[in-house]
Amino acid sequence: MIRHLSLVFLVALLVALTGCSDGTRLDASSEQAMQESITAIQGELPADKRAEFEEAVLIVMASQVDFSELEGMDNPEKAMEEKVRKAIHGKTASQIIAMAEKVKNR
Repeated sequence: MIRHLSLVFLVALLVALTGCSDGTRLDASSEQAMQESITAIQGELPADKRAEFEEAVLIVMASQVDFSELEGMDNPEKAMEEKVRKAIHGKTASQIIAMAEKVKNR
């Protein structure tokens, strides 16, 4: 399980470090589309907003992890990746930041 969690945070860090724009929506319909989308919108946020967004991405991604759902799955990494992609697909940086605030306030 620790290996799985490490993989999730590695993917989260990769996504977080690339940033996202308030006006541009993240296309996470597939891994390739997500990477292309991240590359396309990279650097659009000012440094202070980017830092806030990076933290928010990590919080949102971590909030999607439910180990009870992963037990007994043939490919838990893929299932977790799909759940995370669905959570952030089509969202703007502001929306992801708002999602993270809700998670923090639970």
